[in-house]
Amino acid sequence: MAQLCPRRDELNREIPTLQDELPTGIPALTTDKIAILSQAMRQRLEQGPSELKQAYMRLFLDKVELHQDEIRLAGPKAVLAKAALKGLPSSVPEVLICVRQWRTRQDSNL
Repeated sequence: MAQLCPRRDELNREIPTLQDELPTGIPALTTDKIAILSQAMRQRLEQGPSELKQAYMRLFLDKVELHQDEIRLAGPKAVLAKAALKGLPSSVPEVLICVRQWRTRQDSNL
């Protein structure tokens, strides 16, 4: 046991370095994928149901800036990158609810 503990400590120190050297496995984001995402979003925003349009706006937009000659839409880049790599969701996300008074009496499954 005394001989293995120093080896364990050494390996624990090497783990972060080795993890940094591993390839991430994340596919590359290309201009083609961004163009496909842009076209798909434009089509769904023009032709999709209003619930889907609103869900996309909530998901992808943080800020809308109106200027004299242009409109700028801004949102989290990570969400856009994920959508470009995996594709757009095809349905409206379910509404999340919160039950604040769950197990108020704590009478079961303690």
